[in-house]
Amino acid sequence: MTGATQRGTRRKRAIRSLAVAALALGSVGASVALGALSQNEEQKFLPYNVFGDVTASCPHKQHIAFGGFKTDTKVGFGTPNPLLFPASMGPIGKDTNKWSTVAASPAFSGGKLSSIAYCKGGDEPKVVRATKIVLQSAANDEYRKVQVSCPKGRNVIGGGWAARASSPLYGPAGQPRIDIMGLRRTSNRTWEVSVINATTSGQVAVTAIALCGKASAPKSATATEMVPAFNGTKDATATCPKGTEVAFGGFQGDYDDLSGRNAFILSFYRSSKRAITVHGGQNYLGGTAASKLQAFAYCS
Repeated sequence: MTGATQRGTRRKRAIRSLAVAALALGSVGASVALGALSQNEEQKFLPYNVFGDVTASCPHKQHIAFGGFKTDTKVGFGTPNPLLFPASMGPIGKDTNKWSTVAASPAFSGGKLSSIAYCKGGDEPKVVRATKIVLQSAANDEYRKVQVSCPKGRNVIGGGWAARASSPLYGPAGQPRIDIMGLRRTSNRTWEVSVINATTSGQVAVTAIALCGKASAPKSATATEMVPAFNGTKDATATCPKGTEVAFGGFQGDYDDLSGRNAFILSFYRSSKRAITVHGGQNYLGGTAASKLQAFAYCS
């Protein structure tokens, strides 16, 4: 049996039971101040068989500093548990006043998606994108990575990604086979996206999205946690040193289908003015190994 066939078989085994579809609810928004940044969070319920888009906007005379997202996905996947697979997160086009998150709902139970905009005044950032066609991940589930660089004179101040499949449903080319596993700053001017491409079609367009500003390069803090096997969940929270605040953040999940490790990224957000939290979950795929989950806080 090939690696791709094994992945498809295990994923099917993990989501056997599904129930009835629910109707989409309206958007729920919440705006609060959080340290030097303001925060606006918009939430919608996404029903079965859709790519749902939730957009949060910044207040007048403010712009995006960076953004995050939350889902109410629970492991094991499938009804009665809510389930969403993130497909993209970032500004809309060159607009720096809105932060959009898109997710797929492949289970009849659907799920709630929140998009979070962290906003501030001052100089407007520049949005830079780089798209690369990536091949199917190898049998050991190697990450496929895409980088984007800010122009000279500007540093990375935040970022997102886009890796959207042709279908929101389970299947050989569905969104559940394209897993966002990492977002991180790899140099002052470079933003890197890591995905697992388990589609059988092989080729997927992945976009790295950087917000580029004139702020000085931040210091970084990292937190590492282990997500328990057998439908375990865990939060990793990276905290900035005293006297500094979070400027933006990133994450890295662990994935190795051969051993069953799969720290899926379920939520990513600023949990306090000094902390970035990543919520990860491990869906049982036949292995017994715990999965590593990391949060990165970039501090200024």
